Amino acid sequence: MSIGCLEINPSASKTLVILHGWGGSIDSWQKFLDSFKNENLHVIAFDLPGFGLSPAPEKIWRIKDYASLARQVLNFYGLKQVYLLGHSFGGQIAVQFAYDYPETLEKLF
Repeated sequence: MSIGCLEINPSASKTLVILHGWGGSIDSWQKFLDSFKNENLHVIAFDLPGFGLSPAPEKIWRIKDYASLARQVLNFYGLKQVYLLGHSFGGQIAVQFAYDYPETLEKLF
């Protein structure tokens, strides 16, 4: 599955991954994301399936499926540990992610 993704400051040593809420997308976080352009923090935000530039999944997903996708994104970027920020529905995903993959989290927001 291809998903819409935005990456800022890829050479920074610490990474913040942002999970948007239901009905949101990368676009709904644009001003917040822009604030990191001059910071020493690697930021990744992606559109959850069915939102923004990401196509809808072919079947109904559970929270665990979204958490698995977030893990796949980390694997794609070769990330071992991240700060994870989840807003609203993204918060539910972040909690499931923390439960399933605790070794990958430095902080959960």
